[in-house]
Amino acid sequence: MLAMWVPELPFQLACGRDGALRDRPLAFLNPESPRSPSLWFVNRLGRAEGLTPGLPLDQALRLAPGLKVLDPAPQVWWEAQGCLADFLQHWTPRGQLGRLGEALVELQGTQRIFGPLADTAQRMRRELTERHGWASHGGLSLSATAAQLAARTEHQLELVADGAEGAFLAPQPLRRLADLAPRVRERFHRLRLRSFGDLQPVPLPVLAELVPPKLAPDLRARVRGEDRP
Repeated sequence: MLAMWVPELPFQLACGRDGALRDRPLAFLNPESPRSPSLWFVNRLGRAEGLTPGLPLDQALRLAPGLKVLDPAPQVWWEAQGCLADFLQHWTPRGQLGRLGEALVELQGTQRIFGPLADTAQRMRRELTERHGWASHGGLSLSATAAQLAARTEHQLELVADGAEGAFLAPQPLRRLADLAPRVRERFHRLRLRSFGDLQPVPLPVLAELVPPKLAPDLRARVRGEDRP
């Protein structure tokens, strides 16, 4: 299972259209506050200068005079995600898009044509750069959750060996599970269950008392690196 992550995908798309935007702080305006403009998404260079989402535009411009503010037109997001989907479809039909700039693809069916899985993953990353100019990170693991978090280490390609999924995930904070309900996250926090490793030894019947019973088996598999979608 290969997880691909294109960090700051909308900003990379904008820079690909206008090279003058590269290497400068960028932000999208919040479309829900037209009367008092504020920032919505901020790139890394902007955050390095103290800019944060929700910051009023006038304050942002004082903090970072070189800030370029971008129009948050919905087609920017749709086009970016659509380009990523088309690229992945070229390689394999077995995959799914996640949050903006994230994808999870099954490579087992491609290895006979394109070589070992790690080589295939590297070829995909190179082609994404050559075709769209986008930088990406990858995570390769039998576990979908391990692959996704490995991609977030921001190495070119992070490999999680078979059998090492649990150890890799153990130190990860539970907040890395973006779909974990805030109420459940707070309950875990009160019980001092704050990392994947804290939750890994919890028996399934006990876990089913802490989360909706139907969700417990899937959550247990994910924190232990045993999810095999």
